[in-house]
Amino acid sequence: MMGIAVALIVLGLGAYVGTGAVSVTALIPAFFGIALAGLGALGLKDRFRLPSAYGGIVLSVIGLSGSVSGIPKVIAYLGGEEVPRPAASIAQSIMAVILLVLVVSLVKFVIAERRQARTP
Repeated sequence: MMGIAVALIVLGLGAYVGTGAVSVTALIPAFFGIALAGLGALGLKDRFRLPSAYGGIVLSVIGLSGSVSGIPKVIAYLGGEEVPRPAASIAQSIMAVILLVLVVSLVKFVIAERRQARTP
């Protein structure tokens, strides 16, 4: 989770600088990255590992639902259509892909942990 958090922080900072530091909304990926880094740090303690993973799933799904709207815009942009604020759409799309990878990874982790806990 920490690597994903760093990637989101870098994405947010890059989007903010890349768009001319005009809008704080470009930092949204960084805010999610900071929150995920906190959950990742919490998950380093054994007793908080599963709660941290659940929190990461919830936070990632929230971020994914807000960023997935950038994907159709990027597809249209790559197809030659004019899209308002293409840099924002690209950042949203990258965030969506990163968070999707995290959700899948965390769900697999939770399933494995729960199976291991049931095994005598």
